[in-house]
Amino acid sequence: MIYNNWKEIDIQSTIKQGRALCLDYGLKRTGVAVSDLGWEIATPLKVIETNILINKLRAILNEYTVGLLVVGIPIALNGGINGNQQRVVNGFINQLHNIIGIDILQYDERLSTVAANRFLSESNMNWRKKKENIDKVAASFILQGLLDNINYNINSIH
Repeated sequence: MIYNNWKEIDIQSTIKQGRALCLDYGLKRTGVAVSDLGWEIATPLKVIETNILINKLRAILNEYTVGLLVVGIPIALNGGINGNQQRVVNGFINQLHNIIGIDILQYDERLSTVAANRFLSESNMNWRKKKENIDKVAASFILQGLLDNINYNINSIH
């Protein structure tokens, strides 16, 4: 199933199924990040050329025992639809769901690349290393935002 809001998902059951895996989808490269088993910490995993992404993704899903796939959705800063780019990502999500069959959560990726860029710049990384890592770091920022949101809401209930 494809979800637009994590609150539509039985989170406790999904956590028991495995980790969350996040994609920061791009036309050329896609960043990948993975959560720990307790869904508290996001870790940048790798950058995959988008044209071979689906083939590589099957192995990653098996290796990390993934319960939920999270895909960053490009939403405009004002909260509106980000036109063509959002249509491209939605098309990819539909294709991915049809091929892989895992539950997918669409999650707001606003400013994730900006935050990742700032983080990498502050680490004094050279431009080549920064370019190699930006997409997976952005994916980890997206995923960490989701994990923090989930954990805050779950912990505030109890």
